[in-house]
Amino acid sequence: MIKQVSSAAVLVIAASILAGCSSSSAGSSNNESAVSQEAATATASEAAAMATSMTETQTLTSSGAMAAHTDVSGCPSVDVKSTGSNNQWTDELLTFDAPPCQFTGVRGYNTLAITGTLELTRSAGDAYNFASDANSLAWTFTSANATYSETRTGTRSITASSSAASVANDMTVVFAGAAHNGTLVNQLAAAFTPASGMSLAAGEPLPSGNFSLSGSTQWTGSDGNDGTFSVTTATPLVYDSTCKDTEPSVFDSGELHVHLTTDNGKAYAKIAWQNCGAPSVSFVAE
Repeated sequence: MIKQVSSAAVLVIAASILAGCSSSSAGSSNNESAVSQEAATATASEAAAMATSMTETQTLTSSGAMAAHTDVSGCPSVDVKSTGSNNQWTDELLTFDAPPCQFTGVRGYNTLAITGTLELTRSAGDAYNFASDANSLAWTFTSANATYSETRTGTRSITASSSAASVANDMTVVFAGAAHNGTLVNQLAAAFTPASGMSLAAGEPLPSGNFSLSGSTQWTGSDGNDGTFSVTTATPLVYDSTCKDTEPSVFDSGELHVHLTTDNGKAYAKIAWQNCGAPSVSFVAE
């Protein structure tokens, strides 16, 4: 069964950002500029995926592919491996198949299909803190003329309360059919603070707030470009829970810098978001 995602649903797909990023460069060597922008484009996608995987409700229903709670019968199938004294799960395996895990009207694509597995673990009675382990978890976007996918294998650890949340990644993401095909291995960490007057609530999607990211990545492009990078937040990313499902991003503003670690200079790739649109990626040679 294909479910139509309502316009009120907040999409979070970390994923299809890759296909929509715009990029430009200025100065420095062509290879450094190219590989930095490729790595930055992939990092932009992973940043969105991390933000939309910070609550159990988003993870349980769409593996973090969408910001809003979605309800599709049979998606995912759930195998509860253990429960606590309160009879609530402490370890469960989610299996996504398409169908039924298929959605229409997402990010300008005809369909989004989710496949693969995601194992979740938590302490008994804890609705905020949990860990996830993805195995070949693929988000595949299809239109009349193109198919684009990002496939994740690795772990995330989420620590949260009503007033803050953080996530730590050890993740490998394979991008295919994108503007830049390749593999991003990342050890990224992010911190989230709700906007004034808002809070995180058990069973609810992430509210609007500020999101900061840091850590390291290794990019291997199918074009032969590769490198190791450090990621820093120049301006906190504003996560906007009102961004519509048809819009390219859940970030309303903010800026990340991606710096090639073998470069002793100050050059970096800049990722900038504006008005829930696709991030722009540019190379800055200082």
